[in-house]
Amino acid sequence: FPLSKVWVSTVNFLIGLALLFPILFFLKINFSLNIFWLPLIVVLQLLFNIVYSSIAAFVGVFFKDLKNIITFSVRLLLYLSPVLYDVASIPEKLYKPYMILNPFAGLFTSYKNVLVHGESPSIYLLSLVIYVLIGFFVMFWANGKGNLYVKYL
Repeated sequence: FPLSKVWVSTVNFLIGLALLFPILFFLKINFSLNIFWLPLIVVLQLLFNIVYSSIAAFVGVFFKDLKNIITFSVRLLLYLSPVLYDVASIPEKLYKPYMILNPFAGLFTSYKNVLVHGESPSIYLLSLVIYVLIGFFVMFWANGKGNLYVKYL
């Protein structure tokens, strides 16, 4: 069930992304060859969603309040992420820890760089890769213990 929700959300996201391109053309955004990074960024986001929704689905069986905790945590991470503000407004001494500890910061910055600025993705997208690898390790470790079912991955 969690994977079906991830796939439905991914299809909705891709439709929204397709609708974004005419708006970017209307705003006269200059696209560069860095647009070819976009599929990689989308796949990384999809993997992140699959891994952590699978872990949350498993843990949610044992902790009924996990849904509320996740909703609050994701909302907090969204407000702490560079969606409505630029990462340049973050103080320099907090910039690096902020970008490493917040998985959404590198993701959103990479989307902005590729789609709007015509630049390559943020180097901090690698922190998202590390979070995905940690999540896969947890999934397969738990599966080896017979606790987490990951047959369809």
